[in-house]
Amino acid sequence: MSENQENTTEKVALKDEDRISWRDILSGKVMLKPRITKQYRVVFLVFILCLAYIGNKLECEQQERKIERMKVELLYEEIEFHRAIKTLNEEELLEKVMEKLKKNQLDLKVPNTPPFTY
Repeated sequence: MSENQENTTEKVALKDEDRISWRDILSGKVMLKPRITKQYRVVFLVFILCLAYIGNKLECEQQERKIERMKVELLYEEIEFHRAIKTLNEEELLEKVMEKLKKNQLDLKVPNTPPFTY
């Protein structure tokens, strides 16, 4: 029985050694623990993946801001487009009216002053 007790006390001692506390993490001692030293490649891979994730997130946020700016610019361009079309339609209508007046030989002219508004 004494061998079993010695084995269990050794296991308990090893478990206490392998325990990772917040103090170890903050001080950096966690990198010297046997469990971690055996897994440096995995820890390094996880670190690289975390950096890639953070970089990707920042890039996506920048693209979202750029898309929002482009949406606002597109809205302004659409408004300007509709204004231009309205102006062209008004000019086209005025030209058609003037052509009909010339066909009918009426001597009407376009006024220089706008109509009276309230």
